[in-house]
Amino acid sequence: MKTNEFSITFLTPPKDKKGDIRDLRDDILDNYGLNSIIATLNDNGYDVDYFNADLLNLSCEQVVKILLYKQKTSLLGISVLENNIEITCKLIHELAKNDYTPKIVVGGFFPTLNYEEIMQECPEIDFCILGEGEISMLELVKSLENNNPIHDIPGLVYRENNEIKVIPQQEINLNQLPAAAKTHMPYLFERGGSAYVVTSRGCYSNCTFCSIKAFYNYIKDKAWRQIEIKKIVDEIEVLATKWEHRIIPIWDDNIISGKSGKTRAYEFIDEIKKRNLHVKFFINCRVDDVDRDLFIKLKEIGLARVGLGIENLVPEHLKFYGKGINVDKIKNAVNILDELEIKSYLTFILFNPFTKFEDIRVNLDFFLNRLEKESGSSFGNLLLPSVSILGLSVGSSILSHPVIKEIAVKKGFHYDYEIIDKEVELFKRLVFYMSTQWWPVYITLVHLEYYIFNPFYEPLAKPVPAETISEYNSIWHDLAKLHLLSYKNILDNLSDNNLNCESILSGFITELNQLIQRLKSFISNNKFDNSFMKIQYYTFKKDNDWVLFDITKTEFFIITELDNKVIQKYNLLDEKQIIDLLLNEYDNSSITASLEKIRTLISNGNLVYSNYQLKEISENQFKRTAQIILKSKY
Repeated sequence: MKTNEFSITFLTPPKDKKGDIRDLRDDILDNYGLNSIIATLNDNGYDVDYFNADLLNLSCEQVVKILLYKQKTSLLGISVLENNIEITCKLIHELAKNDYTPKIVVGGFFPTLNYEEIMQECPEIDFCILGEGEISMLELVKSLENNNPIHDIPGLVYRENNEIKVIPQQEINLNQLPAAAKTHMPYLFERGGSAYVVTSRGCYSNCTFCSIKAFYNYIKDKAWRQIEIKKIVDEIEVLATKWEHRIIPIWDDNIISGKSGKTRAYEFIDEIKKRNLHVKFFINCRVDDVDRDLFIKLKEIGLARVGLGIENLVPEHLKFYGKGINVDKIKNAVNILDELEIKSYLTFILFNPFTKFEDIRVNLDFFLNRLEKESGSSFGNLLLPSVSILGLSVGSSILSHPVIKEIAVKKGFHYDYEIIDKEVELFKRLVFYMSTQWWPVYITLVHLEYYIFNPFYEPLAKPVPAETISEYNSIWHDLAKLHLLSYKNILDNLSDNNLNCESILSGFITELNQLIQRLKSFISNNKFDNSFMKIQYYTFKKDNDWVLFDITKTEFFIITELDNKVIQKYNLLDEKQIIDLLLNEYDNSSITASLEKIRTLISNGNLVYSNYQLKEISENQFKRTAQIILKSKY
């Protein structure tokens, strides 16, 4: 790697805190886009100091402390999303106050589609990269390092004489890019998360709420571009062998994409079989790309879960969303997956400006019918529709809809609206609040699935008794049933289209508290408590030292290279496994001393944090808040 004074730091910021259910998450993934850029820079001799503050669950204040503690960098690159833009601007302002003033470049979907407003609102930002950033970032780094002009770098937005200048983008050959870097693997594994692969970019569809088409708009006549199958399977093989991945999410916008996509899927099947790889994988696709014969073959090589964007079961709403499908196609795709016993994850948009109570009933009936015939943790997807609200994303064509233009309200960088039917708007607010009550149960069940029952990381895999899995599935089922029936009961008790649900709310909390107690007993009886106790840390190198950042107490400690290796396995393996793993590099006494150092920190109250948040809910407090919502003004 290059050793001169030009240095590069990349950051994925924490998400903006909303103070509600949107702060909670069930996906634990790294930033593929930044890792792809890092790999390109690495291939050209540049080292990158990258940390994912969102994955590490750091606060804005902690990110600022870490950046100030590290050596000052020449270039700070920040991956900006719609859900972290405010906190990104805040931390940039805080860094500037502390005389931390590198060149700052931002990129991602949101800056690509909103670069002018972002650069106006945050004047400390020097550059924005539009679209795919691998080549643009490399050229920017070379130019800054050598003090060369930047005016011909494709896809670069920059400032000149108080004006914002834009250089047109150029298409990237995806097959010439290296595989994405694997930068945060220990942190992913210990949180029950996973690295993932991307086999294509773009989507041929025209969903009105989606900004994918706008993001890739500069690439003419190529809405969907593929990476060579051999190259993709090479990456999967590395994850399966070097990193011991058991389950690999494939995170394409739409992996199959019509006839050519199906042909390519069969090539993928052949290549996996040829290499005798035994992994499970997840994919996302459209309902009209679910083909029985193809999915039989995909299941044979490890397909375990399919994400389907069904969005709604009301034809008028499907048309409004621009889905290009009908209800029969949705049901056919879901039935195929059910019959093949492939888990489905159904993404859904229940609420939009035009939603009526009768529309909600139609959609709830669909999920209630599935509830009667399904079993197992596939019930997890049934819990999402209640909180699924149409977002108005920058770059989406839905913003040009005449009614949306009339009712949308700009709040900061974002658009918001209220449902036209005011009683439905109140219902939306109520179920949104109800969802905050059961969400900790949902998150706990997801944690158990990803960390215990079906872990991504091979060394964590352990046999689980059939009766334990049966009870776990039963809890999923009962949570889904409580969720769906509570909302249906509220609708069934409408009086002159007015919400009248005090007794239903009482029953909801009573049953939810019973379920919470049942889940707590399940965790205790099966001795799963320790899986929720994690040491919260981040390690990095400064000069010749390794530094441990204690996330729990916001403290820094100087550690050794051995300490770093031990601590990165501490959440994953027991002490004997750690010793056995490191004996090829270090002697037993050194490893034991390092383990003792970590135990001492923990005994002094450092590092340890429990993400086990199951607590009974106060019925009185819940009902008071619910009544405030129901009496709120439109």
